[in-house]
Amino acid sequence: MEVVGNGQSECAIRWRGVWERGKTMSKVQLGDILEMSVAERILLVEEVWDSIAATPEAVPLTEEQRAELDRRLAAYEKEPEAGTSWNEVKTRLLNES
Repeated sequence: MEVVGNGQSECAIRWRGVWERGKTMSKVQLGDILEMSVAERILLVEEVWDSIAATPEAVPLTEEQRAELDRRLAAYEKEPEAGTSWNEVKTRLLNES
């Protein structure tokens, strides 16, 4: 099985030499996925994630999650320099190990 992404949230799966477009996950067996190389599985996960991100309304937030996001956004807007950049966090974590 080979996964080829086209960058448009459509994934083509070549399995046993046959191209199948739009094949649903229910038709793809876990064993087939596990036979893929790590690079192919990463590409598959990226394609799946992109398809989810393309329709964020399909993943509803709870009221608690929405309130937390609103709280964090308000805190950021009030004091944008208060946080720590990802590079600073990464450097600190890497130096701790």
